[in-house]
Amino acid sequence: MFVVMKQLLFLGMPLAVGFISQMMISFTDAALVAHLGVQALSGTMLALSMFSFVMLLELGIITAVAPKLAESFRRQEGYALKAWFDQGIWLSLLIGMMNAIILLNTRNILCLLGQDVAIANIAQEYNSGAAIGVVFFYLYVNSRGLLSAIGNPKPLTWVMLAAILVNFLISWPLILGIGFASGLGVFGAEIASSLIRILIVIAAAIILTRNSAFHAFHFNYLRPKLEISRITTLLRVELPIGIRILIAEGFSSFIAFMITA
Repeated sequence: MFVVMKQLLFLGMPLAVGFISQMMISFTDAALVAHLGVQALSGTMLALSMFSFVMLLELGIITAVAPKLAESFRRQEGYALKAWFDQGIWLSLLIGMMNAIILLNTRNILCLLGQDVAIANIAQEYNSGAAIGVVFFYLYVNSRGLLSAIGNPKPLTWVMLAAILVNFLISWPLILGIGFASGLGVFGAEIASSLIRILIVIAAAIILTRNSAFHAFHFNYLRPKLEISRITTLLRVELPIGIRILIAEGFSSFIAFMITA
């Protein structure tokens, strides 16, 4: 029993750390933007609430790639392992870009809900730059699934913990300025938000490239092969998982968004 619990903690802890790290990145942005005034904080909190909800919309579909990866690795099916990982990349790009389009229309959505135009403009300013971060978040989830499939998610866990500190060090000068250099305000927060997620994916790619477990599979991260049949399988079979995750984890973000809006 204790062995099983230990294994569950070993595999589940990185998932928890990843989720907490993402929340801490958003918290850091909000805490620093608070120094700019109430209006800036209100707009940023609205943007973050919408960002979190949109981010969770199709998270289950990306997460569902992990069981396919684990099964392929267990059977030592190199082609299948690479193929499922490639589909995860394609889904991350396609779904991420669709969600980015939603975030690029933050102002219109908020104004439609009756939000003050000035607040909506601030929220749009943040999400205009943060939108691309959704794509890189999904790419990170896909990479995490591959490392979890071989039972070695620890390196990426350390990356996510380090990302909290790095995000603070990047966000502070970009938002508030440092020395004689003035900060960029909310615009700086959006740059920092996307930049840290890009750095996380770069770190994940380096970890995967240097991991000896994958050397025999000849991964090509820059040229993933699209297979419509596998994409269709993921969407058909795993969509219910995405709906459950959205209901379980996205409900609080949706409520927070509706209250603040």
